[in-house]
Amino acid sequence: MPMVTIRLIKTILTAAPLLLLIADNSWACWNKSVSDKTNYSNCLTSAKLGDKQSQYVLGWMYEVGRGAKKDAQESFVWYQKSAYHGHVVAQYKLSQSYAAGSGVTQDHRKSLEWLKRAANKGYPKALTQIGNLYFKGTEQIPKNYSLALKWYKKLASKGSAEILFRMAWMYKNGQGVATDINKAFQWYLKAAEKGVPEYQTTVASMYRNGTGTKINYKQAIRWYRLAAQQGDQAAQYHLGVMYGEREGVKRDYDQSYFWMKKAAEQGYAMAQYRLGLIYADGLGAKKSLILAHMWCDIAAVNGFNEALKLKYELTSKMNFNQISKAKKMAKEWLAAH
Repeated sequence: MPMVTIRLIKTILTAAPLLLLIADNSWACWNKSVSDKTNYSNCLTSAKLGDKQSQYVLGWMYEVGRGAKKDAQESFVWYQKSAYHGHVVAQYKLSQSYAAGSGVTQDHRKSLEWLKRAANKGYPKALTQIGNLYFKGTEQIPKNYSLALKWYKKLASKGSAEILFRMAWMYKNGQGVATDINKAFQWYLKAAEKGVPEYQTTVASMYRNGTGTKINYKQAIRWYRLAAQQGDQAAQYHLGVMYGEREGVKRDYDQSYFWMKKAAEQGYAMAQYRLGLIYADGLGAKKSLILAHMWCDIAAVNGFNEALKLKYELTSKMNFNQISKAKKMAKEWLAAH
Protein backbone atom coordinates (compact mmCIF):
# COMPACT_ATOMS: atom_id res chain seq x y z
CA MET A 1 0.00 0.00 0.00
CA PRO A 2 1.44 3.44 -0.94
CA MET A 3 2.78 5.46 2.00
CA VAL A 4 0.49 8.44 1.16
CA THR A 5 -2.61 6.25 1.42
CA ILE A 6 -1.48 4.80 4.77
CA ARG A 7 -0.97 8.28 6.18
CA LEU A 8 -4.40 9.36 4.92
CA ILE A 9 -6.08 6.41 6.62
CA LYS A 10 -4.27 7.15 9.89
CA THR A 11 -5.36 10.77 9.69
CA ILE A 12 -8.99 9.77 9.15
CA LEU A 13 -8.95 7.27 12.03
CA THR A 14 -7.37 9.83 14.35
CA ALA A 15 -9.94 12.47 13.40
CA ALA A 16 -12.96 10.14 13.53
CA PRO A 17 -13.70 10.56 17.27
CA LEU A 18 -13.46 14.34 16.88
CA LEU A 19 -15.76 14.32 13.86
CA LEU A 20 -18.22 12.20 15.83
CA LEU A 21 -17.98 14.68 18.67
CA ILE A 22 -18.94 17.52 16.36
CA ALA A 23 -21.80 15.58 14.74
CA ASP A 24 -23.25 14.25 17.99
CA ASN A 25 -24.64 17.47 19.49
CA SER A 26 -26.34 15.55 22.29
CA TRP A 27 -22.85 14.68 23.58
CA ALA A 28 -20.95 17.71 22.34
CA CYS A 29 -23.39 20.02 24.11
CA TRP A 30 -25.15 19.79 27.43
CA ASN A 31 -25.79 16.33 28.83
CA LYS A 32 -27.87 16.05 32.00
CA SER A 33 -26.50 12.61 32.84
CA VAL A 34 -22.95 13.84 33.51
CA SER A 35 -21.43 16.41 35.84
CA ASP A 36 -21.15 20.10 34.99
CA LYS A 37 -17.38 19.73 34.95
CA THR A 38 -17.55 16.93 32.40
CA ASN A 39 -20.02 18.90 30.31
CA TYR A 40 -17.67 21.84 30.34
CA SER A 41 -14.74 19.70 29.21
CA ASN A 42 -16.75 18.08 26.42
CA CYS A 43 -18.24 21.34 25.22
CA LEU A 44 -14.88 23.11 25.28
CA THR A 45 -13.33 20.38 23.12
CA SER A 46 -16.07 20.44 20.49
CA ALA A 47 -16.40 24.24 20.65
CA LYS A 48 -12.73 24.65 19.79
CA LEU A 49 -13.34 22.40 16.77
CA GLY A 50 -15.96 24.86 15.54
CA ASP A 51 -19.23 23.28 16.61
CA LYS A 52 -21.64 26.22 16.88
CA GLN A 53 -24.01 24.43 19.27
CA SER A 54 -21.18 23.67 21.68
CA GLN A 55 -19.91 27.24 21.37
CA TYR A 56 -23.35 28.50 22.31
CA VAL A 57 -23.61 26.13 25.28
CA LEU A 58 -20.14 27.16 26.43
CA GLY A 59 -21.21 30.81 26.28
CA TRP A 60 -24.24 29.93 28.40
CA MET A 61 -22.10 28.02 30.92
CA TYR A 62 -19.85 31.05 31.38
CA GLU A 63 -22.90 33.32 31.62
CA VAL A 64 -24.67 31.39 34.37
CA GLY A 65 -21.68 29.77 36.07
CA ARG A 66 -22.39 26.12 35.29
CA GLY A 67 -19.24 24.01 35.04
CA ALA A 68 -17.14 27.17 34.95
CA LYS A 69 -16.83 30.35 36.94
CA LYS A 70 -19.07 33.15 35.72
CA ASP A 71 -17.17 35.21 33.18
CA ALA A 72 -19.02 37.76 31.06
CA GLN A 73 -16.08 38.25 28.69
CA GLU A 74 -15.64 34.54 28.04
CA SER A 75 -19.39 34.21 27.63
CA PHE A 76 -19.36 36.97 25.02
CA VAL A 77 -16.43 35.39 23.17
CA TRP A 78 -18.19 32.05 22.75
CA TYR A 79 -21.57 33.57 21.95
CA GLN A 80 -19.83 35.62 19.27
CA LYS A 81 -18.13 32.57 17.73
CA SER A 82 -21.41 30.67 17.69
CA ALA A 83 -23.30 33.68 16.30
CA TYR A 84 -20.87 34.08 13.41
CA HIS A 85 -21.42 30.43 12.61
CA GLY A 86 -25.16 31.14 12.31
CA HIS A 87 -26.53 29.90 15.65
CA VAL A 88 -29.75 31.93 15.97
CA VAL A 89 -30.03 31.84 19.77
CA ALA A 90 -26.38 32.85 20.08
CA GLN A 91 -27.09 35.78 17.77
CA TYR A 92 -29.90 36.84 20.07
CA LYS A 93 -27.71 36.44 23.17
CA LEU A 94 -24.94 38.44 21.47
CA SER A 95 -27.38 41.29 20.84
CA GLN A 96 -28.26 41.26 24.55
CA SER A 97 -24.56 41.37 25.50
CA TYR A 98 -24.00 44.43 23.30
CA ALA A 99 -27.15 46.11 24.62
CA ALA A 100 -26.16 45.60 28.26
CA GLY A 101 -22.40 46.03 27.80
CA SER A 102 -21.91 42.57 29.29
CA GLY A 103 -18.41 41.31 28.53
CA VAL A 104 -18.00 43.93 25.82
CA THR A 105 -18.29 47.69 25.38
CA GLN A 106 -21.94 48.67 25.11
CA ASP A 107 -22.91 49.18 21.48
CA HIS A 108 -26.59 49.67 20.62
CA ARG A 109 -25.91 49.69 16.87
CA LYS A 110 -24.32 46.24 16.99
CA SER A 111 -27.00 45.05 19.38
CA LEU A 112 -29.70 45.97 16.85
CA GLU A 113 -27.67 44.42 14.03
CA TRP A 114 -27.49 41.03 15.75
CA LEU A 115 -31.06 41.28 16.94
CA LYS A 116 -32.18 41.73 13.33
CA ARG A 117 -30.12 38.72 12.26
CA ALA A 118 -31.88 36.52 14.80
CA ALA A 119 -35.25 38.06 13.99
CA ASN A 120 -34.81 37.49 10.26
CA LYS A 121 -34.40 33.80 11.04
CA GLY A 122 -37.74 33.86 12.85
CA TYR A 123 -36.48 33.56 16.42
CA PRO A 124 -39.57 34.54 18.51
CA LYS A 125 -37.69 36.34 21.30
CA ALA A 126 -35.81 38.46 18.77
CA LEU A 127 -38.97 39.25 16.82
CA THR A 128 -40.75 40.21 20.02
CA GLN A 129 -37.94 42.43 21.25
CA ILE A 130 -37.34 44.27 18.00
CA GLY A 131 -41.06 44.83 17.58
CA ASN A 132 -41.28 46.17 21.12
CA LEU A 133 -38.32 48.49 20.53
CA TYR A 134 -40.05 50.11 17.55
CA PHE A 135 -43.46 50.12 19.23
CA LYS A 136 -42.26 51.90 22.38
CA GLY A 137 -39.21 53.74 21.04
CA THR A 138 -35.93 54.32 22.87
CA GLU A 139 -33.22 56.97 22.95
CA GLN A 140 -31.44 55.10 20.18
CA ILE A 141 -34.48 53.87 18.22
CA PRO A 142 -37.31 56.30 17.37
CA LYS A 143 -40.85 54.99 17.73
CA ASN A 144 -42.01 53.52 14.44
CA TYR A 145 -45.36 51.72 14.41
CA SER A 146 -44.93 50.62 10.80
CA LEU A 147 -41.71 48.74 11.60
CA ALA A 148 -43.18 47.43 14.84
CA LEU A 149 -46.09 45.93 12.90
CA LYS A 150 -43.69 44.47 10.31
CA TRP A 151 -41.78 42.51 12.95
CA TYR A 152 -44.85 41.61 14.99
CA LYS A 153 -46.49 40.11 11.89
CA LYS A 154 -43.61 37.68 11.51
CA LEU A 155 -44.52 36.26 14.90
CA ALA A 156 -48.12 35.57 13.88
CA SER A 157 -49.68 33.04 16.31
CA LYS A 158 -46.39 32.76 18.23
CA GLY A 159 -46.87 36.29 19.53
CA SER A 160 -48.07 36.93 23.05
CA ALA A 161 -51.60 38.16 23.72
CA GLU A 162 -50.23 41.63 24.42
CA ILE A 163 -48.48 41.80 21.04
CA LEU A 164 -51.56 40.58 19.19
CA PHE A 165 -53.58 43.22 21.03
CA ARG A 166 -51.06 45.91 19.99
CA MET A 167 -51.40 44.85 16.38
CA ALA A 168 -55.15 45.12 16.66
CA TRP A 169 -54.79 48.55 18.23
CA MET A 170 -52.58 49.74 15.37
CA TYR A 171 -55.13 48.63 12.76
CA LYS A 172 -57.99 50.15 14.73
CA ASN A 173 -56.30 53.51 15.18
CA GLY A 174 -54.38 53.70 11.91
CA GLN A 175 -50.99 53.69 13.60
CA GLY A 176 -48.26 52.57 11.18
CA VAL A 177 -50.91 51.17 8.84
CA ALA A 178 -54.16 52.28 7.21
CA THR A 179 -57.14 52.01 9.54
CA ASP A 180 -58.86 48.67 9.03
CA ILE A 181 -61.43 47.82 11.69
CA ASN A 182 -62.05 44.36 10.21
CA LYS A 183 -58.38 43.39 10.52
CA ALA A 184 -58.35 44.98 13.94
CA PHE A 185 -61.16 42.66 15.00
CA GLN A 186 -59.29 39.60 13.70
CA TRP A 187 -56.20 40.47 15.75
CA TYR A 188 -58.31 41.29 18.81
CA LEU A 189 -59.91 37.86 18.43
CA LYS A 190 -56.50 36.16 18.25
CA ALA A 191 -55.46 38.03 21.40
CA ALA A 192 -58.66 36.97 23.18
CA GLU A 193 -58.06 33.35 22.23
CA LYS A 194 -54.90 33.48 24.36
CA GLY A 195 -57.21 33.60 27.39
CA VAL A 196 -56.61 37.15 28.68
CA PRO A 197 -59.91 38.42 30.17
CA GLU A 198 -59.35 42.06 29.25
CA TYR A 199 -59.01 41.12 25.57
CA GLN A 200 -61.95 38.74 25.77
CA THR A 201 -64.08 41.63 27.00
CA THR A 202 -62.95 43.78 24.07
CA VAL A 203 -63.94 41.07 21.58
CA ALA A 204 -67.28 40.58 23.32
CA SER A 205 -68.05 44.29 22.98
CA MET A 206 -67.08 44.22 19.29
CA TYR A 207 -69.49 41.33 18.69
CA ARG A 208 -72.14 43.14 20.69
CA ASN A 209 -71.80 46.41 18.77
CA GLY A 210 -70.93 44.98 15.35
CA THR A 211 -67.51 46.62 15.30
CA GLY A 212 -65.32 45.01 12.65
CA THR A 213 -67.69 42.06 12.48
CA LYS A 214 -71.41 41.31 12.32
CA ILE A 215 -73.45 41.76 15.48
CA ASN A 216 -73.52 38.41 17.25
CA TYR A 217 -75.04 38.46 20.71
CA LYS A 218 -74.41 34.77 21.23
CA GLN A 219 -70.67 35.31 20.76
CA ALA A 220 -70.81 38.49 22.86
CA ILE A 221 -72.35 36.57 25.75
CA ARG A 222 -69.80 33.76 25.30
CA TRP A 223 -66.76 36.05 25.45
CA TYR A 224 -68.17 38.21 28.25
CA ARG A 225 -68.81 35.06 30.26
CA LEU A 226 -65.27 33.74 29.70
CA ALA A 227 -63.85 37.03 30.90
CA ALA A 228 -66.37 37.38 33.74
CA GLN A 229 -65.54 33.95 35.08
CA GLN A 230 -61.92 35.10 35.34
CA GLY A 231 -62.98 38.09 37.38
CA ASP A 232 -63.05 40.86 34.78
CA GLN A 233 -65.24 43.61 36.25
CA ALA A 234 -66.28 45.17 32.93
CA ALA A 235 -67.35 41.79 31.54
CA GLN A 236 -69.36 41.03 34.66
CA TYR A 237 -71.08 44.40 34.41
CA HIS A 238 -71.95 44.07 30.71
CA LEU A 239 -73.17 40.53 31.24
CA GLY A 240 -75.43 41.83 34.00
CA VAL A 241 -76.77 44.56 31.72
CA MET A 242 -77.48 42.19 28.83
CA TYR A 243 -79.41 39.75 31.04
CA GLY A 244 -81.30 42.57 32.76
CA GLU A 245 -82.28 44.37 29.57
CA ARG A 246 -82.92 41.27 27.43
CA GLU A 247 -80.22 42.34 25.01
CA GLY A 248 -79.73 39.43 22.62
CA VAL A 249 -80.53 36.97 25.37
CA LYS A 250 -83.59 35.85 27.33
CA ARG A 251 -84.18 38.22 30.24
CA ASP A 252 -82.92 36.72 33.47
CA TYR A 253 -82.98 38.99 36.50
CA ASP A 254 -81.24 36.41 38.65
CA GLN A 255 -78.28 36.26 36.25
CA SER A 256 -78.29 40.04 35.98
CA TYR A 257 -78.11 40.39 39.77
CA PHE A 258 -75.47 37.68 40.08
CA TRP A 259 -73.01 39.32 37.68
CA MET A 260 -73.79 42.89 38.67
CA LYS A 261 -73.13 42.08 42.31
CA LYS A 262 -69.77 40.50 41.45
CA ALA A 263 -68.69 43.58 39.51
CA ALA A 264 -69.97 45.94 42.21
CA GLU A 265 -68.13 44.10 44.95
CA GLN A 266 -64.91 44.53 42.97
CA GLY A 267 -65.37 48.30 42.91
CA TYR A 268 -66.88 48.85 39.45
CA ALA A 269 -68.80 52.09 39.93
CA MET A 270 -71.39 51.63 37.17
CA ALA A 271 -72.17 48.15 38.50
CA GLN A 272 -72.56 49.58 42.00
CA TYR A 273 -75.12 52.04 40.67
CA ARG A 274 -76.97 49.34 38.72
CA LEU A 275 -76.97 47.13 41.80
CA GLY A 276 -78.59 50.02 43.63
CA LEU A 277 -81.31 50.07 40.96
CA ILE A 278 -81.80 46.32 41.31
CA TYR A 279 -82.35 46.64 45.07
CA ALA A 280 -84.59 49.70 44.57
CA ASP A 281 -86.86 47.84 42.12
CA GLY A 282 -86.53 44.37 43.64
CA LEU A 283 -85.65 42.76 40.30
CA GLY A 284 -83.39 39.77 40.81
CA ALA A 285 -83.00 40.47 44.52
CA LYS A 286 -85.32 41.25 47.41
CA LYS A 287 -86.28 44.92 47.42
CA SER A 288 -84.26 46.93 49.94
CA LEU A 289 -84.14 50.72 50.01
CA ILE A 290 -81.32 50.53 52.54
CA LEU A 291 -79.10 48.41 50.28
CA ALA A 292 -80.10 50.49 47.25
CA HIS A 293 -79.08 53.69 49.09
CA MET A 294 -75.87 52.05 50.28
CA TRP A 295 -74.73 51.04 46.79
CA CYS A 296 -75.69 54.40 45.28
CA ASP A 297 -73.67 56.11 48.01
CA ILE A 298 -70.67 53.89 47.22
CA ALA A 299 -71.02 54.46 43.46
CA ALA A 300 -71.15 58.23 43.99
CA VAL A 301 -68.00 58.16 46.13
CA ASN A 302 -66.31 56.18 43.33
CA GLY A 303 -67.11 58.94 40.86
CA PHE A 304 -70.37 57.81 39.26
CA ASN A 305 -72.35 61.01 39.76
CA GLU A 306 -75.57 59.66 38.23
CA ALA A 307 -75.95 57.61 41.40
CA LEU A 308 -76.52 60.81 43.39
CA LYS A 309 -79.88 61.40 41.71
CA LEU A 310 -81.16 57.93 42.66
CA LYS A 311 -79.71 58.33 46.13
CA TYR A 312 -81.72 61.52 46.72
CA GLU A 313 -84.87 59.89 45.34
CA LEU A 314 -84.42 57.01 47.76
CA THR A 315 -83.79 59.38 50.65
CA SER A 316 -87.25 60.90 50.16
CA LYS A 317 -88.77 57.44 50.69
CA MET A 318 -86.74 56.47 53.75
CA ASN A 319 -86.89 57.40 57.42
CA PHE A 320 -83.97 58.72 59.46
CA ASN A 321 -82.96 55.33 60.87
CA GLN A 322 -82.94 53.71 57.44
CA ILE A 323 -80.82 56.48 55.98
CA SER A 324 -78.39 56.34 58.90
CA LYS A 325 -78.04 52.59 58.55
CA ALA A 326 -77.45 52.83 54.80
CA LYS A 327 -74.77 55.50 55.27
CA LYS A 328 -73.07 53.46 57.98
CA MET A 329 -73.04 50.35 55.78
CA ALA A 330 -71.61 52.33 52.85
CA LYS A 331 -68.91 53.81 55.07
CA GLU A 332 -67.95 50.42 56.43
CA TRP A 333 -67.83 48.88 52.94
CA LEU A 334 -65.62 51.65 51.62
CA ALA A 335 -63.31 51.35 54.59
CA ALA A 336 -62.98 47.61 54.04
CA HIS A 337 -62.36 47.96 50.30
